[in-house]
Order: sequence, then structure tokens, then C-alpha cells
Amino acid sequence: MSANPDKQVESDLAASIGELERLVEQRAAELHESQARFRSTVDSLLVGVVVHATDLTVLYSNPQACFLLGLTPEQMSGEEPLDPDWQFLLQDRSVLDVEDYPLSQVLRTGKSVAYECMGVQRSGSPDITWLTGSAVPVFTHDNQLDSVVVNFMDVTELKRLQQALQKRVLALTRPLDQPADIAFGDLFNLPEIQRIQNEFATATGVASIIVDAEGVAITEPSNFVDYCQYLVAAGESAGTNCFTSHVVAERPHTQGPVIQQCANSGLWDAAASIEIDGLHVATWLIGQVRDEFWSPQQVRIMARESGADEESALAAFYRVPVMPRARFENIAQALFTLARQLSTGAYQNVQQARFIEDRKRAEQALQESEEKYRKLFESESDAIVIFDGETRRYVDVNAAAIRLYGYSREEFLQLTHDEIVADESGADGMIATLLAAPVASPFASRHRKKNGTIFPAEITAFSFSLRRRSVVCGVIRDNTERVAYEAEREKNRAELRKLASELSLAEQCERERIGRELHDGISQLLSSSLLRLNVLKELPLPSDAIDSIYTVCGIVEQALVDTRTLTFELSCPMLNELGLAAALEELCSGMRREYSIDFEFIGATALLPMSMDREITLYRFTRELLVNVMKHARAKWARVQLEQMPQGVRICVKDDGVGFDAGKAGKGFSPSGGFGLFNIREYVRHAGGNLQIVSTPEGGTEVVLSVPMEMMCD
Repeated sequence: MSANPDKQVESDLAASIGELERLVEQRAAELHESQARFRSTVDSLLVGVVVHATDLTVLYSNPQACFLLGLTPEQMSGEEPLDPDWQFLLQDRSVLDVEDYPLSQVLRTGKSVAYECMGVQRSGSPDITWLTGSAVPVFTHDNQLDSVVVNFMDVTELKRLQQALQKRVLALTRPLDQPADIAFGDLFNLPEIQRIQNEFATATGVASIIVDAEGVAITEPSNFVDYCQYLVAAGESAGTNCFTSHVVAERPHTQGPVIQQCANSGLWDAAASIEIDGLHVATWLIGQVRDEFWSPQQVRIMARESGADEESALAAFYRVPVMPRARFENIAQALFTLARQLSTGAYQNVQQARFIEDRKRAEQALQESEEKYRKLFESESDAIVIFDGETRRYVDVNAAAIRLYGYSREEFLQLTHDEIVADESGADGMIATLLAAPVASPFASRHRKKNGTIFPAEITAFSFSLRRRSVVCGVIRDNTERVAYEAEREKNRAELRKLASELSLAEQCERERIGRELHDGISQLLSSSLLRLNVLKELPLPSDAIDSIYTVCGIVEQALVDTRTLTFELSCPMLNELGLAAALEELCSGMRREYSIDFEFIGATALLPMSMDREITLYRFTRELLVNVMKHARAKWARVQLEQMPQGVRICVKDDGVGFDAGKAGKGFSPSGGFGLFNIREYVRHAGGNLQIVSTPEGGTEVVLSVPMEMMCD
């Protein structure tokens, strides 16, 4: 045991601290080395890397980023990408809005952003650097946005090549009856054609050049000699005039090469045309060789005539290759064969390009169609599901279906249609109907959500073929609110019908009460008064008094008649005494006597018992119909038929009048301008009965009122 424990503890603590400091230094050195390796790696990348702080300033940029953006490291340090000296461009060269910068999007959303092609242009510079890359957020340990790393790669050359390819394909796919629209350089790889021309000229010892249909040089000349420049007047180019004669260049040569000897220089030339399906697009010219028959004396004469130095012209003449005519003709024939091969290759290029372009267009059209379908599919507010007609497994669902049912897309694609249908009995038949007929009428069903909730669904479905399999597409709408609304509306309508019936009944009861009071009260008083007046007429009174009594008697008699008529209109005493059939017969008789219409009653005399209120109601309804006939039908006859049916009572009112639009009947409209038919229909519907109206303009009218037993016994 130590004699001094405190010193031992201090010693151990010092040793531990020393070891800890050593480890910290070691870790710091390793971290520094790792950072150095990382920085060295990033600095050597061919990809530009820029790290932005959340305030948009540049924290770090590698050399490639500085090179691509045209800035020095000093200029990049602390620079903001929102500097107006920079412009970011879309592919159509329109300026990108600041809020659409990849950096701005990351700062706004906290999510990575990738871009395919974006242009960067410094103010005042015509050059555009096209970049592709991404912007990635970097978060702290507590999930706070710390910085944004933007990486990009130069695709300027790739974009140039793509544009050149598009231009070439466009030229190749133009109609062949427009030669001016087809350029030789769009058909062939010019560097490769130049190489072939150079090798041909070297191998054969002739000069060579390719010109377009107008004589303009397409390629650089190969093996040209300087002889012709001594024989042409000042200001003209011998090397061009001899070889690009418009007469030769513009004329197609389909049977063989054109071989000719220049009358001025004595040199031999040959030409072979390059064509596309008979269209002349270029001419391959060779020559600048002489045969052994052209003498130096002829050279001196031509030099003297052109004002050239004879000795210089002669020296140039001797530098011209000597070639027998037979060999030159063989070379010209080989040229013609080569030109034919180029023509064939060009035509094949055109056809291939057309095929590629047609396929590209078809693929693009298909892609655009699929994109439109996908946009419509996903943007539709109603749920859309597509499932295999045989396996019933889902093929595709839209976002609305995912929201409605609560399944993820992955979960949905593992389900069958049967698993969401609560009405299992009707699913098989409906699917079979859809597969047999492309389109089905909208139908109702009950579906089940992921959480087990069952809801009413309205479905519009159709079938089609997809990859040679029959599939069903269903558009599904949750009808929960609609069903509740319909139920509430039907409840309100029922209450309205009940109220209308009660009001009508109340009105009829009140009329009946008034009629009874008129009959039992005023009519009795008038009858009693008339009786007393008649007694007074027999008394010995002065003549003027007798006259007055007669006058009053007439007035009372008329009042009594009017009161009885009013009483009859308000109530029917016979209805109380003899029942509905007798009352209706009396109604027809009374109206036949009063009006010029033949009102006829046909019906049963004995009916099953019903309440007086119901008899009054039916009587009033029938009278309402007859009054409408009298006022508006302009009929010659009308017939009321009363029948006892097994289910109840049937009343039919028919006339030969002008008729009316039956479609408006019972909807708040009546021929009288009132609400008679509406009240009748609503009352009968409330009681469980039925009102049928058959009428056409100029075709008469038939109204059938059917009253069930429940109403009769109520």
C-alpha cells in the first residue's frame, strides 16, 4: 500500500491527461490529413464543386469550378450566385428566374435538386457554358441546414454535338424533291470525306476537290498544282476556275465520268456527280495532269497570250504530273464508282435517318401521350383504378385512389379488386358485363377502405386491351356526402309532401266547415225569411207594401240560390248522405246542366268503406280536375270513371280538349295558373298513391288517380 495515496492519484491523473492529449493530437493530425486528402481529391476533380453558406456566400470552390465559371479563386471567395453579373439560362436561352435557381430551391425546400442542362453566362460575354449537375443540402447533427454543395460538369461540347446531330437528322429527313434543302455536309462526315479525298489523290497522283451543285468548294483541294495561275489573267483564280467550272459542277453524270482536256492549259480533268435518289448534291472533280503530247512550245504561246512570264509558266508546267490518257481514264472510272458508292451511302443515310426520325417521332408521340395520360390520371379528383380482368390484381391507381382508400401505391398493387369491394355478390357479374361490353352505365356499390370503413361508391367503368390482356378501368367517387344529402333531401321532400297534404286537408276541412255553416245557418235563415215573406204576401196590405214584399222575396230567393251554390261548391251534402260515387255522379250532372260540356259519370256504386276526410279529399280532387276542364280544355265532353280496384280506388278523368304539356304538370304548374295538380300529386304521393297525366297539345287529357287501401283505411 502506498505511503502517499494523493500523490499516486495525481501521478495517475497526469498520465491519463498526457495520454488523452496524445490521442487528441493524433486524431487532429489524422483529421487534418483526411481533410487534406479530401481537398486534394476535390481539387483534382473534373467536376466543379462549390459550397454555399445559407446566406448564399461561397465557402469553397475547387479549381474546376473557377475554370468553368471564368473566375479566379479570389473572385469566387465570398461571391454570391445572385450577382447580376451572372446569368443562368434555360435550354431555350431564356433567363432563369432567381427563385428557380437550384441553390434557391434547396434553400427553400431542403431537398436535393438535379438539373440536366443549364447555361451560365457572364455579363457582356457572348459565350455560354452549358452545365449539368445537382445541388445537395448538408445538415448539422440537429438537422439544421448548414450549407449547400453545388456540383456541375461542362456539357457545352456535348450540347454542340447534339445540336449538330439534330441539324443533320433534320436535313436528312427533308423531302428529296427539295435539293436546295439538302447540304452535302449534312449527309456525310466532312473530316472523313476529306481524308478519303486526300488518300485518293495521293494514291492516284491527281488533284482532287469536291464542290456543291453550284460549284462552291466543299472540301479543301488535294494535290493542286500552280501551273494554271500563270495562264489566267490577273484577278482570277486559276485553281478555282479550272476545277469548279459551273458547266461541269452543275451537271449530273449518271452514265459515267466526264473527262475533258482544258483548251487553255492542256491539262486533263474529270468529274463524277454525287446524287441522292436522282438529286444532284455534289460533284467530285479530279485532274491537273498532262499527257506526253502537250508541248512546251504550246505552253510558251499560252503564257505569252495571257501576259504571264514564259519561264515561270514553263517551270510550273514541268511540275505537273505526266499521266497517259488511258490511266487517267481508269482513275476517272474508279472515281465514278466511288462517287456512286457515296451516292448509295447518302441515300441509305437518308432512309436510315428517316426511319430513325419516324421512330423517334413515334416514340416521342407515345411518350407525350403517356405523359398526358399520367398528368390527367394523377390530376383527376376522382379515384381511378385499373385492374386485370382475369386476375383482378391492380395494375395502376392514381393519387386520388390512394387518398380515398388509405393504401400506398405499393400496397394497392398487391391487392385484387375483390379485396376493396364490400358487395361481393355483385362484383362478379359487373366485371363480366364490363369485359363483354366496353362501357357500362354508372352504378352504385359499396367499397371498403384500409381502415375497414365501408362507404357508398358511384362507379363509372370501362374495359380495354392492355398488352393483349383485358383490363378494367374504374372511376370511383365517394358518395357518402351525396347519399346523406339525398337522404336529407328526401326527408325534406317527405316533410314538404306531408305539409302540403296537411294544408290541403286543412283547407278542405275548413271549406267543409264553412259549407256546413252556410247550409245550417245562413241557408236556414234565408229559407225561414222567405217563408215568412210568403206569408206576408197573403195579408191585406197596401199595394205598395205588397210590391215591396215581392221585391224582397226575389232578393231572398236569389240569395238562397247563391248560398246553396256556394255551399255546394264548398261542400257536398250528398257526399255526407250517400257517399263518394253518388256525389261524383251528382257533380257531373250539375256541371252538365250549368255548362255546355257533356260531363258523364261511370262508376261503381258500392265501394269499400273509407273515412269521410278521404272521401272529401277525393271529391275535391275530382272537382278540381273538372273545373280545369271547364275553364281551360275547351272540351266537348268529359268523363269521370270510378273503379274499385283490388289495391284501392281508381278515378280517371278524361276529356277531348286541347290538352297541355304534361311534362310541366305536377311541378308547380297547372293549366289554371294555380297549384291544383301540384297539391293533388303531393297529397296522393304522401299517402302512397299515384297520379298519372297523359296529355298532348290538341290531343286531349287523361288524369288517373290511384288511391291505395292504406289511404282508404287511414
